[in-house]
Amino acid sequence: MFNLFRARFSTLVVAEHSAGRLSGNTRKVLSAARELNEPTDVVICGNDLTSVLADLQEKSCQDCVRKVFVADHSLLADMMADRLSLVVESLVKTQGYEQVMMSGSSQGKDLLPYLAGLLGTQPVTEVTQVVGKGQYVRPIYAGNAMASVSSGQAVDCLTIRATSFEDNVISCETKVSEVEQVSVESVL
Repeated sequence: MFNLFRARFSTLVVAEHSAGRLSGNTRKVLSAARELNEPTDVVICGNDLTSVLADLQEKSCQDCVRKVFVADHSLLADMMADRLSLVVESLVKTQGYEQVMMSGSSQGKDLLPYLAGLLGTQPVTEVTQVVGKGQYVRPIYAGNAMASVSSGQAVDCLTIRATSFEDNVISCETKVSEVEQVSVESVL
């Protein structure tokens, strides 16, 4: 059962990283999440995430990111979608998120369908504009037209087309301070 009272009307962004650095697309996904004017949390999954967490804390502020979840385990080192989706599903169900966002990269296109299947929802892919809660714009007909999409699902699983959003997550003096470790053993 979803815990709708804990993180009601909030968004979880699944961070992408490589070689110990946060992906630039993750900051653009955070910009998309800001358009909802709701609290946004970030989850970082993988192995040996100290430098990725430091990079995220350096490049974002509390106005953009409320809390960071860190799922650091050797079983997540290969970034396989079937394992990552179980970790993210656990967070969605325990924290009560209504939106899960990730870049429309190959990793996002691999992970989000797994996650949507576990949550019993349909993914909304290649979002180019966030109009409001459950209201998105995405391309159709091989990108020749744009469609407004309304979603009435309990949880929206979204891939964000990073090229459609500016990297306007402003760094500030007040850094993200709330970091919580996720117990991976209990979900894998």
